[in-house]
Amino acid sequence: MKATFQNVSTWAAILCCSFNVACGPEVIVQNDSDAGTAHMSEEPPVATWPVSLNAGEKWEMDGHTRKSINRMNQLINGDETVTLGKSLAGEFHDLMQGCTMQGEPHNQLHVFLNELMPEILALSSDQSDEGIKGEREKIRKLLQEYNLYFE
Repeated sequence: MKATFQNVSTWAAILCCSFNVACGPEVIVQNDSDAGTAHMSEEPPVATWPVSLNAGEKWEMDGHTRKSINRMNQLINGDETVTLGKSLAGEFHDLMQGCTMQGEPHNQLHVFLNELMPEILALSSDQSDEGIKGEREKIRKLLQEYNLYFE
């Protein structure tokens, strides 16, 4: 990873900003300075999880997205725990920065990413072994489910 950030609020802002800048105006970043956290609100509302299939088939992803998801899988299935949240956040940021997809595959990918991002933020902020283990499992499950909808 190229940069080191000291707190979760910074990571939350970076992830939300990348989501906003890379993929258009439908996502608005709001920063709650009292709580020191960032969260998203969508205009207009997007579909909720799970992603729909493309007439019964998986959605075709671009090479950049496939590589980013593969790197996230390697990280989540690796041995690292201390910096795992920051590493995943960096991969998420890279995925968003390189986003070139359009149309319905892009929209469906964002349904998935709307589920993944809060889990990565939670993993980045949790300091307990139990919390890290639980968030890691949630992310692992989401990345496994990704393969049900995308190729």
